[in-house]
Amino acid sequence: MNVYPQIYMAFVIGAMATAFGCKSVEQVQTQSKSKVSAPLFHVTAPPLQVVANENAAAQLALKPVPPWKINTEYPTKLQLDASGTEAHFSPQKVSFGGSDIAVAESKATLSIPLRGDRPGESTMNGTLKFSLCRADQCILRESPVAWNIRVAEPTR
Repeated sequence: MNVYPQIYMAFVIGAMATAFGCKSVEQVQTQSKSKVSAPLFHVTAPPLQVVANENAAAQLALKPVPPWKINTEYPTKLQLDASGTEAHFSPQKVSFGGSDIAVAESKATLSIPLRGDRPGESTMNGTLKFSLCRADQCILRESPVAWNIRVAEPTR
């Protein structure tokens, strides 16, 4: 049996499929996977008002959307971005993990201690890193987080 006619035929069929706009199985699967899907989780970072020269705590909550659960075996972490000179507050820490974050399968929460430095409004940004699992797989995720923080004048 001569192999060359089979290779030639495969080449001709491939060229015809391309010419007529046929898609490969990989292309079809990729397109079907790109459908808009429901979110896997929700991150809540409510705005905060603090008085200048006083301490407060910004709150963060992570809630997975069922059937997803937080992977309690994977370290959940929050890294705050550098605040810069325009910030009106100072966080007491910029990196959180381990016992700083209360993690359960249904919810993770964190309180970020900070101090109001001077009156004004600014934003505290960070990145939350975590893992979600469902019955058949676990995935790693990162989510940007932002808090609007207003520092008020102290009352006299």
